[in-house]
Amino acid sequence: MAGLHAILYRVDRAAERLPVERPSTLRGPDGKPVDATIDDLSLTGCKLAVPASAAIEQEVMIGLAGVGIRTARVVWSEADQIGCEFDTPLTNAELQTVQFARTVEEGRFPSLPTQIVDAPEDSAGTPRLAPVARLAIIGGLATASWALVGGIATAGYLLIAN
Repeated sequence: MAGLHAILYRVDRAAERLPVERPSTLRGPDGKPVDATIDDLSLTGCKLAVPASAAIEQEVMIGLAGVGIRTARVVWSEADQIGCEFDTPLTNAELQTVQFARTVEEGRFPSLPTQIVDAPEDSAGTPRLAPVARLAIIGGLATASWALVGGIATAGYLLIAN
């Protein structure tokens, strides 16, 4: 009977990987954006599904939902997947933010017809003033009212004092 043998490989991971399946944008040295999907993520790096392989040791920038852009370098590359190590590890809070952040792609935004309106009108058909113009008029009227009250009070004081 033939003996079985197995070859074991040791994978040293600095941090546990979490499956996230998040859309992202990858930028290489040329700065051109490439659509990618973050398959899994850890504090120290991520695995991305990309349309083409990348050179090992290539510097890249990865867009992380809710966190922003993180610089990294490619540590392995196979066909349509790459592994990246972040230049600065994520914090636990950033990892959770990426894991649970909503992206625009996930949102459902209905398409509504829009109209171009010159100026809003009230029910009588009279054009309405912009909010800033309304506040300016109200402020001016309030100032004029206090000036009138002050003038009347001054006149009354002068009449009584004489």
